[in-house]
Amino acid sequence: MPENLQRPKIFDLLFGVRRSVRYHVRRRRFFGRARKLITFLTAMAGVATLALVLAKVDPRWVLGAAVLVSLTGVIDLVLDTAGGARLHGELARRFIELEMDMVEAGENIADQQLREFAKRRLRIELDEPPTMRVLDCVCHNELVQAMGQGREYEVNLTRMQRFFANFLDICPGQIRALSVAPAER
Repeated sequence: MPENLQRPKIFDLLFGVRRSVRYHVRRRRFFGRARKLITFLTAMAGVATLALVLAKVDPRWVLGAAVLVSLTGVIDLVLDTAGGARLHGELARRFIELEMDMVEAGENIADQQLREFAKRRLRIELDEPPTMRVLDCVCHNELVQAMGQGREYEVNLTRMQRFFANFLDICPGQIRALSVAPAER
């Protein structure tokens, strides 16, 4: 395959791998911070419950503090913050290993090796939970900026979409490129 046709495929694959690294690092940080916050709230509510019991205050206050302990525990159980952080950390590590191998191979690689890299990426993606599309676009924009590609390659996101990107996808079907890339005109 001529080099000029192969290079964009390598670039596209490497760009996707790097975007995935950013995505999973962000998810790992999100789950790690959520776990710390929930653990802090649970500990504080537990201490408050004990203090209220010892102070022999109105039982409704004790019940409220005890409910808060239970509620934070249930939230942590449902979100599985420890499991989420662990999973996304592992996925980020696997994508980084793939990126290192791709960088080591360089730009002039055989078509077969390019297919092997693509296959490894797909194998990693098999273990991914459903992708949060808006967060993926946030990572796309970050990477475009980091690589100095220019704003024409970014996608347009609202402030609300960016703010809630780690929590839920807000209108992912309405995401559009800021402008059409030169090759697509």
